[in-house]
Amino acid sequence: MPIDIRRNYVDSFTDDERIAKERARAELEKQMAEFLAKGGKVEKLKPGIAKGASSLNRSKNLQYTESEIRKQAEEREGNGHRDSETTEWYNQ
Repeated sequence: MPIDIRRNYVDSFTDDERIAKERARAELEKQMAEFLAKGGKVEKLKPGIAKGASSLNRSKNLQYTESEIRKQAEEREGNGHRDSETTEWYNQ
């Protein structure tokens, strides 16, 4: 009996997983709306290395320098690349 390797990976979530994902997304949108209603602001920061960042390979040297991260971000912006999906509150 041959093995069928043709699978539908796009819709591979079960209904329960899909519902849980939709609920989580709705909850995040609700929390963001409450935050903005209280006068909160969303500020997009420039890319950079987080304060206190450390290496995972115990060398204590980071993989990228601050200038390399900024250069990569500028290249992505030039190509029209978006790191995160657009939401209603993101563009406000």
